[in-house]
Amino acid sequence: MRSATGASDAAMGGTSGKTIQALWLMASQLCSLLFGLGTLAVLSRYLTPEEYGTYRQVFYVYQTLLMLFSLGMPRAYSYFLVRMPAEEGRSFVGRMRRMFLALGAVFSASLYVGAGLIARALDNPALEPALRIFAPTPLLLMPVLGIESLLVALDRARLNAVYLLTNRSLTAAGVLLPVVAGGWGVPGAVGGSVAAALLSLGIGSFVERMPFRGLEPRATGVSVREILGFSLPLFLAGVWGFVILSVSPFFIGRYLGASAFALYANGYVELPLAAWIVNASSVVLLPAFSRMRYEGEGSREIVGLWTSVILKSAKVIYPLAVFCCVFASPVMEWIYGAEYRAAGVLLQLVTPVVLLRVVPFSPVLLALGKGRTFSNIHLVTALVLTLTEALCVWWFPSLVAVAAVQTLCTVGCLAAAFRAVGASVQTGWRQLLPLRSLAALLLLSLFASGASRLLVGSVSGGVALAGAFLLAAALYAGACAVCGVSYRELVQPLLALCPLRLRGGRSEK
Repeated sequence: MRSATGASDAAMGGTSGKTIQALWLMASQLCSLLFGLGTLAVLSRYLTPEEYGTYRQVFYVYQTLLMLFSLGMPRAYSYFLVRMPAEEGRSFVGRMRRMFLALGAVFSASLYVGAGLIARALDNPALEPALRIFAPTPLLLMPVLGIESLLVALDRARLNAVYLLTNRSLTAAGVLLPVVAGGWGVPGAVGGSVAAALLSLGIGSFVERMPFRGLEPRATGVSVREILGFSLPLFLAGVWGFVILSVSPFFIGRYLGASAFALYANGYVELPLAAWIVNASSVVLLPAFSRMRYEGEGSREIVGLWTSVILKSAKVIYPLAVFCCVFASPVMEWIYGAEYRAAGVLLQLVTPVVLLRVVPFSPVLLALGKGRTFSNIHLVTALVLTLTEALCVWWFPSLVAVAAVQTLCTVGCLAAAFRAVGASVQTGWRQLLPLRSLAALLLLSLFASGASRLLVGSVSGGVALAGAFLLAAALYAGACAVCGVSYRELVQPLLALCPLRLRGGRSEK
């Protein structure tokens, strides 16, 4: 939309607009994360494990099918908006909205008609009425599905933060009030989420028009065919991603029961804090890489920005992920209650995936036009995972075994994506990955959390866990100071977000 030259500066490690955008996005997603975790923590205490498992299965079905019905189109905002005049933006957004509305209608109808089939496939009769109540949600949410990408692409990260915070608070209230105040169980929670989706549609419809106020509208030159040409490889990747995400939960729900599904849903979760950091980085990087490619920047600039983001993400994610791995069982008990302490081993099994997620593969591959390669990697992973999970359930019907197989296959998928990035930018892995710095961060994190565990022993309860975390944080900070690991490049953008800064004794806005 507007010309941006900060990408190269970011690659040099300076404080850039892209870093500040990512921080705003991460702050908003942190609030979203806290609302989501808080909602689940309350529900797990007010619902039985079977009811809670049914509720989680509703959203498992929605999230996995969303990959199929969205056709990979939400990322089109980030790819196209930075390449067109600002006056065409409103027309482009309107075209995307109409496409999403049609897809949402088909999604809702399919969910309502297929509720019985899905419930039988997961061997949970209680799931059918819950899915029928939930069925209007895709029609309400899909028209505003890409607003986050839209606002970030237009450098409106602060508006995006307000939008996300408003939506998550509405969703939390809609889900919890019927359960806590009314005692309506799963139907109340699902019905409340539908009501919240209706409000989100109204808010999103207003917000998506705000960046284009005061501009003379002009018809966009981007056709539906061009949008689908960019999105369909992502759609295929979404199909295989659907298989990857749904295989393990399907086998667990089908053959191990709703209680085991509840353990899996709570335990085998990539650290949410890591997820929102990586997602925020990817949302910001895709338009940056797209613009860099459009303006003729070379591989050196792309790799420089990419490695800078990897290291910054790892400095936040590694110490937290290692702490959660070392104290996995107390973390599960504190969030979800004593019944879910056993899910700690699943949290430990997913930790290797979290550590590798700091490498943002998709923005580079998509910006360089390697969507088909991205899709093929997920295809192979889906086939391998389906076969190995089936054999695992047949020979070793264990929740831990299923989770271990999923971790191995996901790690293989990420390794293949890393190799594809190297081939795309014609750069060796030593230049692509700041391996020494990542290894140092990992060792320091293991030292701090391991020493904390040895000193405090087995912990139970929020106060004891908070004490263990503070001790680990102090040890980590001291070890970083001794080893010369600096967080200055993360602190400076945070200071840039302050409304008032002091320079040379003067206060200025």
